[in-house]
Amino acid sequence: MARPVLPEDLPQEANQAYGCMAIALGLTALVMVVNLLLGGNPSGVLGLLLTLGTFSGTQALRRRARYGRTLATICGSVLVLIQLGTIVLIVALAATFGALAVILTTLIGLVIVALVVATLVFMFRPSVTAFLEATPAPAR
Repeated sequence: MARPVLPEDLPQEANQAYGCMAIALGLTALVMVVNLLLGGNPSGVLGLLLTLGTFSGTQALRRRARYGRTLATICGSVLVLIQLGTIVLIVALAATFGALAVILTTLIGLVIVALVVATLVFMFRPSVTAFLEATPAPAR
């Protein structure tokens, strides 16, 4: 039986990827709640699910599960594409929304995209790859 991953075994980049996705998850949830409170529809459910998938992948990565990086990469890539598409759509329909709503939504969307891209970059750093490829020592 393999020993658990100790904090000192964990590369700093894996923790940074996890932190970025925790912030992105909070922002995505906040945007969805505000949208619902303002009478909008729950159209952000897919984005929230993809953010949860990416966050779950970073959690699995920290436990040295190789599938975590794959899960986070797939969910994160689709999330970035959807976020960018949403930003373009909101900017294109700016006359329908108020100027403040367009600015805030665009800024929050860009922050989420930046956090997800940073997560993807951190997950493919050489130290994280070495961490995933290392065989943990057996527990005593």
